[in-house]
Order: sequence, then C-alpha cells, then structure tokens
Amino acid sequence: MNDHTSPNDRNATAQDTRVEDLSLVQVEMQARHPDLDLGFCAQCHYGPPNFAFLVVYGVDHDTLRRRAIRAEAKGLLERLGHRVELQPGRDVYCLDPWAPEGAHERMTMLLGIRTRLAQAGRVFRGKGT
Repeated sequence: MNDHTSPNDRNATAQDTRVEDLSLVQVEMQARHPDLDLGFCAQCHYGPPNFAFLVVYGVDHDTLRRRAIRAEAKGLLERLGHRVELQPGRDVYCLDPWAPEGAHERMTMLLGIRTRLAQAGRVFRGKGT
C-alpha cells in the first residue's frame, strides 16, 4: 500500500481512479519523453477526489521543460476527467503512481490511456457539432 495515501483513500470506492489514471499518465509521459527518467507524485486535497498539484521528477535543472511537462501531464489528467487545481490554505497529501511490472504491462497501459484519450477527444469534438 502507498505510504503517502491518506486513510480516506485506502477505503475509497471503485470510482476513485486517481492512482490508476496518474499511473497511466506517467507511462504516457515517459513514452513521450524517452530521453528523461520521468516520475510523478500528485498532491491531493483532503475531501473530493481531485488533484491539487503535480510534482515532476527527472527534470531537475530545466525549469522551463519541467513546467511544460507538468502542463502536458495536467492536460492529460483533465482529458481523463480529473480536476487539477491548487486551493490555497487547504491541506494536501501525496499520491504516488504505481509502475508497470514489465514491458507487456507498460504496453497495455499505453494502449489503455491512448484509447481513453481518443474516446475523450471524440466526446469533446462531438459536443460542439
């Protein structure tokens, strides 16, 4: 079990997909940026299952690139249906993504997120037509 997960999250319903979706986004971002050893941690507010802030690891000395990667990952999480919004004055805790156990699982995760992103794109485009 993730040591950074709040006690409330250990009893979360099946509807809380934050760890799974953060894991999918991490794998996708690693595939998009193979020159980096990327990792993520999500800070979450206590209460509704949303994200507060994404911490990006693996781009320590390039602030502009780290910010661009954070924005890209935030956009992916939002396309998957999550809110990412820091609310000043509220306490946060960390959620860590899980890593795939091998190449087959990594490919399955990539297929999963790309399918969901494609479906989200079709739904989004379909609303305006």
